[in-house]
Amino acid sequence: MQGEKILRRAEMCRKFETEHEKVLPFYTSSLTTEEQTQEKLKAMEPPSEELARAMLDYADLARFWQRYNKVLLERLCFEKEKDVLTQENQQLQALLRQYMDGISVSDEILRRRNPLLIVSQPTLALATGTERQRKQHTVIEAAHVIQHTL
Repeated sequence: MQGEKILRRAEMCRKFETEHEKVLPFYTSSLTTEEQTQEKLKAMEPPSEELARAMLDYADLARFWQRYNKVLLERLCFEKEKDVLTQENQQLQALLRQYMDGISVSDEILRRRNPLLIVSQPTLALATGTERQRKQHTVIEAAHVIQHTL
C-alpha cells in the first residue's frame, strides 16, 4: 500500500521533471577518479561495525538521497533568490512611491518635503526685475567721439 503511493507520486513527479533532469538526474561527483575507486574498494570490504552493516541494507536508497539532497539544495537557492528579489522589489516600490509623491499634489504631500516645491534658482519674475536694476547704459560724450575720429 505505502509502496504503491510512493510509486504513483514518483510517476507524477517524473512528468514535471525538465529534460535536463530526465537525462542527467544526478549531479556529477566532485571526487577524482582515484578517490572514487578507493570509495568503491571500501564499500566492497565487509562492514565491521553494526551501523555500517545496517547501512548496507539501505544502499539501494543512495540514488534517492542524492536526488532528495539535490532538490533540497535547489529549493534553498530559490528561497535565497526570492529573498533578494523581494528586497529589490521593496526598494523599487519605495522609489516609485517617492516619484509618484513628487509628481502629484495633495494635502498630505504638501505637508511633507516635496521636490516640486523646492526652488533651486530664482524665478523669472525676480530675474526680470533685477535685470532692470542692473542694466547700465553706455554713454559716450560727443566731443570725445569727434576728437578721436578726425
